[in-house]
Amino acid sequence: MVVDRSTRFVVIDPWSEFLGDGLSINSDQDNRQVLGPLADMAQKTNTAVLLVRHLSKKEGQAAQYRGVGSTAPLNASRAAFVVAPNPEDASRRVWACTKFNIGIKPPSLAFRIETHQDAARVVWESETELTAGDLMKSTNSGDGSKLGRAKAILEEILSDGPRGSNEVLEALEEEGISKRTYHTARKELGIKSEKTGFNDGQWLLTLPSTNGADF
Repeated sequence: MVVDRSTRFVVIDPWSEFLGDGLSINSDQDNRQVLGPLADMAQKTNTAVLLVRHLSKKEGQAAQYRGVGSTAPLNASRAAFVVAPNPEDASRRVWACTKFNIGIKPPSLAFRIETHQDAARVVWESETELTAGDLMKSTNSGDGSKLGRAKAILEEILSDGPRGSNEVLEALEEEGISKRTYHTARKELGIKSEKTGFNDGQWLLTLPSTNGADF
């Protein structure tokens, strides 16, 4: 279909409805089963693909991990963004980057939805200093402290198995958590670090309770 119609931009909204029967949105393996052929199609046809995911209701999570289901779509993407209400002005929205491995991470952009009769349009405004982490913050996360929030985020990120240390650190820095607090939280949680041949030989972090489970 993409070739026949000379398509250059494909939008899948929402991603959860794209998975076939018998596949779980929460399973990394099931997601990768679909993401692989999709990425292959995009590469062969020189087509951009946009996956839309809804946010989960779990407040207090790092912005990168607020998408419903497995993080496989995030891991497979070159760039990821979150769109949410401006916490300082509910009438406006913010488009903020959570992942960008094709260059320097772009600034967040503010916008509003303007209606006219039965139509609506996006009105882009200026850049904003609000980050994706700012948009996802909750007053109900952890014990209210930076350390408590860091520990809560680490537990959430690593609950499904090992993750690369660079990925985890980037997620916490997006939430405004310093490296010092990050390392303190790692120590207090007893998080294990192991060198692996996967992912270019980076360090993988694991919660002690997972005991190095397969991923």
